[in-house]
Amino acid sequence: MDKQFLFTIILMVCRICSAQNFINASVENWGISGTCDINIPPDSWTNYSNGGIGPEEVNLSICPTTLPALASNGNTYARMYSGTNLTGEGMFQDISGFNLGNNYQITFDYSGTNYIGPYVGQIQFHLFIDDVDVNQTPIFQSTDTTWNPQAFNFTAIKTKHKIGVRLYTLSGIGNGAIDNFNLSTTITTKIENDIFQSIISVFPNPNNGNFTVESTIEGEYFLINSLGQEMQTFNLSAQNNFTVQVDGLNAGMYFLKSKNTTLDIRQTIIINF
Repeated sequence: MDKQFLFTIILMVCRICSAQNFINASVENWGISGTCDINIPPDSWTNYSNGGIGPEEVNLSICPTTLPALASNGNTYARMYSGTNLTGEGMFQDISGFNLGNNYQITFDYSGTNYIGPYVGQIQFHLFIDDVDVNQTPIFQSTDTTWNPQAFNFTAIKTKHKIGVRLYTLSGIGNGAIDNFNLSTTITTKIENDIFQSIISVFPNPNNGNFTVESTIEGEYFLINSLGQEMQTFNLSAQNNFTVQVDGLNAGMYFLKSKNTTLDIRQTIIINF
């Protein structure tokens, strides 16, 4: 392929793939500063807590004794509290500019923190898209003060998505730190996803566990969860469509993939019972 032609394609795809990123992604900016105990989300973020009060600013210039002693990015991170596996502090943003059918990756860094406590609970950050719990960090301790990365891939089904995080505790009482959010996409997934979207469709989407799949590829399909675990298998015969009744699954984000194609492309399905 001609190099100039290839460069033109890449440039066009990059423009198509562009989406608005998180605002104040490294949580450096807070409307109220000067204390480590203010329970107000950082600028451009909204409180997403269903327990506790709200995220707290950890500005290392005024919180010199807290751990971790360094932010993942910049000089400030957000600290969250949780007391149960269903309630905790959190925050979200409504992000516009998504292209339907494009694949995106959300990343952030997380750690335990011990400014208030010490807490020794087992904790876990949960990632939500449009109020659906789609991904969770590995379980860690409030005393683990090393920054760790977390990443989650999803396919945009709307031009605007609500993206939030919340801290839960599996045992005890926990305190977690979070920082350095990012939203990105790739050229290859955009090209491959266009191919996939042209041969398979799911409707309605979102749905309540009942949906229809239409495709030009016959054979087996499997439904996987956000952890890549196979949940159910379906078969598409010559009529080019099948109706699915999902039972025994939690509400959330799932992916449908054909077993008869080498493309590692996942059609996103949102199930809200």
